[in-house]
Amino acid sequence: MQLAPNYTTLPNPQPKLEGQQLVWPQIDGAVRYEVFRNGKPHRTTLQPSLTVNVDTPAQYQVIAMDQMGLASFASEPLVVGAKPIVLECEAFTARYQAPYANFSGDGFIVTSTKENKAIRLTVNVAIAGNYFLDVRYSNGSGPWNTDNKCAIRSLYVNKQYKGVLVLPQRGKDEWSDWGFSNAQQIALKAGNNTIELLFKPWNENMNVDVNTAMLDYVRLTPVW
Repeated sequence: MQLAPNYTTLPNPQPKLEGQQLVWPQIDGAVRYEVFRNGKPHRTTLQPSLTVNVDTPAQYQVIAMDQMGLASFASEPLVVGAKPIVLECEAFTARYQAPYANFSGDGFIVTSTKENKAIRLTVNVAIAGNYFLDVRYSNGSGPWNTDNKCAIRSLYVNKQYKGVLVLPQRGKDEWSDWGFSNAQQIALKAGNNTIELLFKPWNENMNVDVNTAMLDYVRLTPVW
């Protein structure tokens, strides 16, 4: 019997937009980067940057490739060219008092199995259309790779169920480390719309006791 050596894939890139370029820190061991646009292969680059069209709405992700041709996980999607609607959660529910940092607006709120099990927000849009909805959150309940303390919430728009929002742990006690949940595509009508984030019985995780996250804001990005 021959044992294969342990092998670890590269870290995923963390791109951001600077002017008209996507840029990300160089990944040690990366020989090239694959850039995806709207979920499809777009460009291959040897450098940790790529010029993009900032006038056309699109979503980008970057994957690092090593010399064996093995890929990292894809980066968190980065939306370019589409101005989102931001709903600060503390404008709709009492602000949570905790010494966490790096949030936007005037603060953030907590959701758990006991607090804010039902969160309701309203948004007014001039023209009916489709949007991607996600939530900026933090979850310091435990390590990202164990403990089963992912926060899960059901999304309702105008009383209609639209799917589940998943808010995984981001590191033990890392409550100031914010990121985005998965996105759900929704349709908004012209005028007032109600958005609800609800803790339902089917949102229990494998830990059962801990299902907690801090919510900074809800983001609505127009679908192009």
